[in-house]
Amino acid sequence: MSIIQDVEQSLKSVASVISSIRTISKAVREGRDYVRTRHPQVAEDLAVMCNELRNTAMALSAASTLITHFRFVGGDGSAASLQAFADALYHQKAKAEEAGRVIGVLRGHCSVIRQHADRIMEEAAPQGLSGLAAVLGLHSEEKERRIAEAIGRVCDVEMEFHMEADQMTRAIRAALEDVGDRLETDGMLDPARMPEAAKLLKAYRGMFTEIDAECLAAAKELAASVDALDSTLG
Repeated sequence: MSIIQDVEQSLKSVASVISSIRTISKAVREGRDYVRTRHPQVAEDLAVMCNELRNTAMALSAASTLITHFRFVGGDGSAASLQAFADALYHQKAKAEEAGRVIGVLRGHCSVIRQHADRIMEEAAPQGLSGLAAVLGLHSEEKERRIAEAIGRVCDVEMEFHMEADQMTRAIRAALEDVGDRLETDGMLDPARMPEAAKLLKAYRGMFTEIDAECLAAAKELAASVDALDSTLG
């Protein structure tokens, strides 16, 4: 498997977490009015859960900027231009080493997500409701299954040693290393290979831009849901 294929595989794991977040976000968005009018007692827990999910989405977006915001103004192909490119790449690699720590600080805490999801179910039980979809007024076995699977995938991240942080940092590090290797010929920096390295960086930027867009969309959707739920508590 090539490096770029390995990065794609890592990003697929990250995309799975984002997909889970967006599934829950969509359910909350569709059912928030129902919660506000029929089950206001669970609104606060649902809002906390959505905030934690938003934190995870924002943390992954922040990490992706190590690639999406990496820009280099092309030079004249001279040794000086090559060294400037190599130096910029070196500094970006140093930032990548901090990516896992940053995600760990900013990400949602899956134990909190699980705690509040469980509390929502406890509140709903006396009313004869089962499952988050039912609480949201989305009485559909298929929707219930998707929401339950989404919560499970998000919370499994905690048990798998912060999988999304591992996958994102692995992908970032591998992408930058691959770009750096393209600058060399027989272990030496080669000005003639700058265009090839720049083209590869552009390809990686496209991959991470897609992940970033999904993260930001999920965060925006969750923020809107939290605002609506907060109005129930106001």
